[in-house]
Amino acid sequence: MDIREKILLDRENRVNLVRERLSSNNLILTLKVNIVGNDKNIDGTKAILDYFYKKIEETFDINSTEFIDSFDGNYYIIELPRLDYVETKRKLIGLEETTLGRLVDIDLFSDMKKSVSRIDLGLEPRRCIVCGRLYNTCLRERAHTLEEVLIKTKELIREGLVEVLLKFTTDSIVEEVSAHPKFGLVTKECSGSHRDMDYDTFIRSKEALTESMERYLYTGFEIDEDTLPRLRGIGLEAEKEMFKSTGGVNTHKGAVFLLGFLLPSLTNVLYYDKEIDSICHIVGELGKSILKDFEGLEGKEDLTYGERIYLDHGITGVRGVVFEGFKVLTDNIHEIVESSELEGNENVLRLLLLFMREIDDTTLLHRHPVEILREVKEVSHECYRDNKLDYDKINEITEVFIKRRISPGGSADMVILALILQKVIKNFGKEWILNV
Repeated sequence: MDIREKILLDRENRVNLVRERLSSNNLILTLKVNIVGNDKNIDGTKAILDYFYKKIEETFDINSTEFIDSFDGNYYIIELPRLDYVETKRKLIGLEETTLGRLVDIDLFSDMKKSVSRIDLGLEPRRCIVCGRLYNTCLRERAHTLEEVLIKTKELIREGLVEVLLKFTTDSIVEEVSAHPKFGLVTKECSGSHRDMDYDTFIRSKEALTESMERYLYTGFEIDEDTLPRLRGIGLEAEKEMFKSTGGVNTHKGAVFLLGFLLPSLTNVLYYDKEIDSICHIVGELGKSILKDFEGLEGKEDLTYGERIYLDHGITGVRGVVFEGFKVLTDNIHEIVESSELEGNENVLRLLLLFMREIDDTTLLHRHPVEILREVKEVSHECYRDNKLDYDKINEITEVFIKRRISPGGSADMVILALILQKVIKNFGKEWILNV
């Protein structure tokens, strides 16, 4: 049996499966990705299916779900309760109105004799992904070759994944800075221990960094021996844009460095349908030579801040975090995932306390002796007890930290990474990371 026959057989099997499961008491939904040609399961399609399945799961109470491997394109078949067909159809069409949504087919079946189309709902018919004309017009006229459609499809898959991950990133940056109170860090309510920056400074910085974050993400589609130099170049440009937007104030330098490794790794993992913990391997490979920056420093003049800390205290800072493949994230993944169930402010504070406890935050050593690291670690234990935040203690210590100009900025950078990871786990159905 050749591939075309296998595709046709699996297409028929899908139709029969819908008929078998349909009754007067339910609605049946199939979710698949529209791919032309003989290979219907190209890179990126599994991520799209998982992403839209989670959207459907958030929107409806689901009776049952099955994922089917198919030569006609892998798909989910989902049983819903007997809901209002028209309203359900309208909600499903709403899910398709995104870049990735242009590529998915979400078909809804009931025992009604007549289905409801977009036109019946007063909505515009679907457009051709290549030229933007009505889809049915291009189909009827055979306006585009299979190769043209496939090239555009692959482009939209990449564009759509980057669009989703970029929003996760910018949202996470805003969520981190918005939380309050926060141990001397800048919040939406106050400038904390800082006299040269406030909430608006951070928002300007976020806007300035967005293009570079997008470039980080696109880099993840092809990772090779030239990737690290490319990431370094993007990072340097990002820093320039940050300083330009803030008038020379360092708001996100550590985060820029760390995101330069996390973001391309996430793109790579999702696009090629790898297990989420392979992020550690990708980051570790990219950063395996990162500690060479510390070699031969004894006779060097004009040391950077990180180099001075390494020489004085042997602390590797953000470079060490990367060299270890974000081990601090994977070692604490249970707590990170558990924290995602909390409301926004509580989630950020719990994550912040986690990283204050777990990392040697070199940003603290700008103004304070190395003993401050132990003090900050102890604080984290005082503020989170019996699985809940002690806000009285948090407020008390925040006031002390502001007076002493203590601000755990490195821990805040790690919070941004954890927030992004939470969003990927939630929105792409990666809950099995708990087995790591």
